[in-house]
Amino acid sequence: MSSNDYKNKLEALSNLPDNTLSIGQNSQREIIDTTTDNDTEVVVISAHDLSDIACDIEGVVTVLNDIGHLLALVHYAKIPPHTVVTMSRLTNDSVNTWINLLNARLEKTNQILALTRYGKEVAQ
Repeated sequence: MSSNDYKNKLEALSNLPDNTLSIGQNSQREIIDTTTDNDTEVVVISAHDLSDIACDIEGVVTVLNDIGHLLALVHYAKIPPHTVVTMSRLTNDSVNTWINLLNARLEKTNQILALTRYGKEVAQ
């Protein structure tokens, strides 16, 4: 890892409390550790999985924001009734899709957490 890469990562993570970041690298992988000294359990997940979780959260935030705007338009009677019906149907489809996606993500996350003291029992 070059010193510039290391510096950029430190700057990107500068909002973390002191003594919560270490960056190491072996020939196979880079490990960014944001745990603190009092963390007694640590789960290591790939950056790819963490990125997927962040993208899912961002997607849900976007959908909820859109639903909020739609409800405001309905409340203030800014769109005609036939459009409200269509938009409601599309909103319902979108919500159902996100529910399914997030339930799948939650199940996978809970399976990992079940291995720790923070998890719920996962049926086998």
